[in-house]
Amino acid sequence: MKLHLIALAGLLAASGAAQAKIDNGLNSPGNGELFLSVWDNNGTAEAADDRSYTRDLGITLNDFASALASPVAVAPQPTFSFAADALMTSFLGQTSDLGNLRWNVAGFDAFSADRAALTVATGFAGSTQTYAQFRGWSGGAATHLAAVNPLGDNTSNAINASGTATSADGNAYSGGVIWGNNIGGKADFANDGGIGDSLGIWMFYETVASGSTTTKVKQLDLANFATLSADGGLLITPVPEPETYALMLAGLGLVGFMARRRKAA
Repeated sequence: MKLHLIALAGLLAASGAAQAKIDNGLNSPGNGELFLSVWDNNGTAEAADDRSYTRDLGITLNDFASALASPVAVAPQPTFSFAADALMTSFLGQTSDLGNLRWNVAGFDAFSADRAALTVATGFAGSTQTYAQFRGWSGGAATHLAAVNPLGDNTSNAINASGTATSADGNAYSGGVIWGNNIGGKADFANDGGIGDSLGIWMFYETVASGSTTTKVKQLDLANFATLSADGGLLITPVPEPETYALMLAGLGLVGFMARRRKAA
């Protein structure tokens, strides 16, 4: 399937969040959706004023990456661009210090292929998780999304919408003990960043039959970066391979050479 640039700008009323309806990958065909989480702890350990924002990105794992049965064959990825919706703008307007915000992107398939797409910090070289530990990721995500999805307007059944939560909403709060920067402690690495950070995106997936407790999970760098800007826009874009950079530099060198020849003539 040929994927094109996706530009989404939600028109949500800031006074009421729409139901996110994020597919957690637990049901057939198990093709979960990616979602964006942003949380603000206001820079304090006290939790009463903690807030978070969650957005259904509407991108399934199948559409985001293909050929996952192979550890090396990945289809070229498109660029996904999401402008801030009204709820994100409102959320940022109530944020006293953007430096306190943390965010990540994730998506799961816990029904058939046992896949997970997660943002990771720059320089991430792989996880040491076993398959049994990896199975716990989707459980943590399912618990979190079960609390997130009912928030807001339950009658609209809006698709690709967004919602907000506070610490009082328990598991729906993205910065809480069930989610946060490492799936509630279930992952052995951090998968969050701050405003302006570019996070890599990796795919993790099962390698053996269910029940294994020792085999490590296959991990695949999707050669993408996700960046959340200060205005709330999210950009997921491919990163050129080293040989692409080499070609670009060679091309620039050739242009410079030709320019010098014209000037000398």
